[in-house]
Amino acid sequence: MTTEPTSTSRRIRLRDVAKVVGFALLVALVIRLFLFEPVNIPTSSMERNVRAGDFLIVSKLHYGPRLPMTFRLPFTSGPVLGQGGGLPYTRLPGLTQIKRGDPVLFNLPIEDGPIDRRTPYVKRVIGLAGDTLEIREKTPLVNGTPQPLGPEMLQEWWVYLADKSVVLPAEALNQLGIERIVSTRNPRRLVLNGATREQAAGVGAFPGVLRVEPVTIPEGQPERGVSAYPRGSSFNRDYFGPVVVPARGLTVRLTNENYAVYRPVIIQHEGRSIRRVGPAQFQLDGLPADTYTFEQDYLFVMGDNRDDSRDSREWGFVPMSHVIGRPILIYFSVNPDDGSIRWDRVMQYIERR
Repeated sequence: MTTEPTSTSRRIRLRDVAKVVGFALLVALVIRLFLFEPVNIPTSSMERNVRAGDFLIVSKLHYGPRLPMTFRLPFTSGPVLGQGGGLPYTRLPGLTQIKRGDPVLFNLPIEDGPIDRRTPYVKRVIGLAGDTLEIREKTPLVNGTPQPLGPEMLQEWWVYLADKSVVLPAEALNQLGIERIVSTRNPRRLVLNGATREQAAGVGAFPGVLRVEPVTIPEGQPERGVSAYPRGSSFNRDYFGPVVVPARGLTVRLTNENYAVYRPVIIQHEGRSIRRVGPAQFQLDGLPADTYTFEQDYLFVMGDNRDDSRDSREWGFVPMSHVIGRPILIYFSVNPDDGSIRWDRVMQYIERR
């Protein structure tokens, strides 16, 4: 004999289901806010270490979880609470400090709106807070020490041919993993786009190739279509600085030379007012000042695809308040060209350089 469930028993069952679902949603929310967050990479600026179409797991435990500055009902596209200003920046203790060579996920500093609602970017840390950073002939120098191109990092190369009739063997290029070589107005010079040092050396060994050299923008010459940081400076992507990366508690003497470098930081990220009122004369919040003490740490970041990356060379320093976490794992990867799954990249650990 069977009996129909009463309305009371149905309510109890629905309540139990709601508790289970609610608890699962709460756990998922806590994991996303304080432990790990999945992120999709849409651009190629970190090729070949992180590729467009990679899906990453980002650890918020490494550098400490950043508490939310704005709120939205979980798993909805409803209105953002606190969008007008949001809560102040607060970070819980982490497992480790940021190190040079770490890949980091952060909110893009040059966008408007609440910090935690800005576009997430992934770049590699080149300069830490307090470092003196300079780029000479494409090579970053940190506190005077060169940071050479890593084995999986890319840049552009000139390929000089012995004669305009020389044809590079397509099969050998494919074996090197080179997808594109561009001709120029000079028939004896080609451009090798997005290649590693090993690939460039392989092309340099081909018959009829005289030499392979990095494509370098001359010092003091602006890059076409790109404004280097700070605006109006003589810096470009291959010759930059020297500059001191701002650090919490670091006091700098304001000069005509560094005013353009630090003015955007002071105004946009530290919320202060500063202006130049005369030669080597400045006002901070309306009062005369000849020094400034920074209130938080900053980073200088660059993409692994050095000549195809929007990074600190274009828009300046990344405040610690914008750092989300460290990418640690590629859990899935899809080729954006044809939609195929790149199984060789699935569950691949992302190493620091």
